[in-house]
This record gives sequence, C-alpha cells and structure tokens, in this order.
Amino acid sequence: MATLGETLKEEREKAGINLERAADVLKVSKEYLVNVERDYYEALPPDVYIQGFLKNYARLLELDENEVLKVYQRQKVITKQKIEAKGGKKKQPGFISKLVITPQLIFGGILILSLVAIIIYFFRAAGNFSKLPYLEIERPLENETVNAERLTIRGKTDQESKLEINGQEVNLEQAGIFATEITLMEGINEIEIKAENKFDKTISKKVVVNYEPDQESEAVAQNIKIIKLKIEGAPVWIEVKNATESFSETLAAYSEKDLEIKEETVITVSKANGVYFVEDYGNLEIFGETAVRAERIFKP
Repeated sequence: MATLGETLKEEREKAGINLERAADVLKVSKEYLVNVERDYYEALPPDVYIQGFLKNYARLLELDENEVLKVYQRQKVITKQKIEAKGGKKKQPGFISKLVITPQLIFGGILILSLVAIIIYFFRAAGNFSKLPYLEIERPLENETVNAERLTIRGKTDQESKLEINGQEVNLEQAGIFATEITLMEGINEIEIKAENKFDKTISKKVVVNYEPDQESEAVAQNIKIIKLKIEGAPVWIEVKNATESFSETLAAYSEKDLEIKEETVITVSKANGVYFVEDYGNLEIFGETAVRAERIFKP
C-alpha cells in the first residue's frame, strides 16, 4: 500500500506539476516538499504546520483534504509504533534536508550580514581615526651641508593631508608628492615639516641643514639686488629663472617674499595686477595692469 508521501508525489506528477512549481505556489522550499513526499515528517515543523501544509497541497492537487489528513494521522500512528517496536528512532535526513527556507530566515540572514558589514566598517574607521599621517622626507638629509642658498625640499605624504614647511602651507602634487624651495640662512638651519590628516592627527619631522656658501657665492653676493614681492587678495603662482637656478611656488594672499637678484633673472607671475614689487627698497610698483600671466626681467 502506498504511503501518503508516495500518493502525493504520484498525484503531483499526474497533474504535470514539478517540484519547483509546487514549491513556488505553496510558498515553501523544494526540500520541504521532498521531505513530505518521502514521509520524513520528523524533519518538518510541528504537527499543526504540517497539517496546514497538507491541506494546501491537497487543494493544489484537487484531492479531498480531509481524507489526506486522515491518512496522515493513521500513518503517523503506524510510524510511531514501528519506531517503538525497533527501540529506536527513524533515521532522519541530514541538516540540509531539515532546514526550511522561509522569508523570516532570509530576512534574518540579510540582517546579520548587514550588522557584520557595519561592524567591520566602524573598526576600519576607528583604525584610520587613530592612525598618524604618512610622511617621508627624501631631501634634504639630516645634518646635510650645502653650498647653495636655495634648497629644494622633496618628499611624500598622504594625498588628503595638509602639509606645512616652517609654518607655510605647501601644495601637494599627485599621490601626495611635494617639492618646494626655501631660502637658507648661513650656518645651521632647522626645517620643520608637518603633515595633518582629515582626522586632525599630526606628524612632525625636523631636519637640520648647514649652509656654507662657497667663495664664488660670497663674491657674487657683493653685487645683488633685493626684489620684494607683495601679494594682494588672492594667491599667486610665481616662477623665478636665471642661468644658475629655476624654481616656482605659490604665494598666499597678503604675503610677501624677498628675492636676491645676483644675475639677470626672469620673474613670471600668474596674475600681474595682483602683485606689487619694490626694487632695492625703492618705490612700490605694480607688476602688470591686467589679471593675466606676465613676466619681468631684473638685473643686479
């Protein structure tokens, strides 16, 4: 005599309904149906849920739901008696077969994954918050002795960091690379390079450089001209070129800069009418009349 599970399977196949379609209509997993059709009721939810499912399954297969429930109750009694007679339990399917995929289970899984992702995010954010910015100084070397008055400072920091050299902010190039020039005083010079990230974490490094001008530099210094640049209400980019050196930098609004002209030198500015200059402490003159790039030639 066929069991209830075998009867349900036979009727489903006669109706031309596959497991996937039946599971979709009844809103249960395919594994749930397989357990029912194999009479693995021990692997299913409590009896009240099984009976409700069997009613829905009977309606789908156009069977008498009351008769299906009677067969289920008789088969359950017979199965229990067989188990007691053997002194053991009917072998149950594995964990995967027991697992019933429900909307609540799916929602719970998504919620757990979301919480794990949030925890990981906050751990990483906390790590970044406490981390000091990266700062590497390539040039100058510690206790380096140089003969040139102008010194190029090169290095690298984090792209989003703010960089200052001796209190003056320096613009960063791509990937956090920086390169700027400063004027040294004769003798020992202490240079402070400081980087600050977006979490207000700061790292500071100091480099000592000894400037010892050579005899030729001292001779040239006897015939020099002082050019004082004064910047108006917006930052201005300047470039200084002569036969000996070439450098550029951005001067902040309302700042001043002194340049020693020891040989014929070309000074270029990005906004002529935003820059004034004084030659050898003379009269104040405007660099140009328009807000465009301009250059002037200065001689010692």
